[in-house]
Amino acid sequence: QIVVKPAKTQITKCKKTRDRNVYVKVKAQKNVSGIQFQLSRDKKFKGRKSSYYAGATETKATTATLKKNKTYYFRARMYIDYGGKRYYGAWSQVKKVKTGKKSKLPGSYAWKAV
Repeated sequence: QIVVKPAKTQITKCKKTRDRNVYVKVKAQKNVSGIQFQLSRDKKFKGRKSSYYAGATETKATTATLKKNKTYYFRARMYIDYGGKRYYGAWSQVKKVKTGKKSKLPGSYAWKAV
């Protein structure tokens, strides 16, 4: 059996929104099972990071409120489930977003549905 892994994922939009949330959108691909979005405070994704798994048709995700005045890094990859195993494609390029200073909401490392 030959399993073809998904092509490298492309982030088409990564921008901050109101209340220190970040909106991430990727370019859709055919024949994939889902998408893994990931965020971290470290640009090499060492240490603490947060992942969000979305279905194949969900090409966008939004974070919960992040800490104010901090830099976050985002990346994504697509995967295929086949024969009880999960095969991942290559990670996208890393995108950097700095959160705003104004909001007084508490920060977290979580994702929420779009």
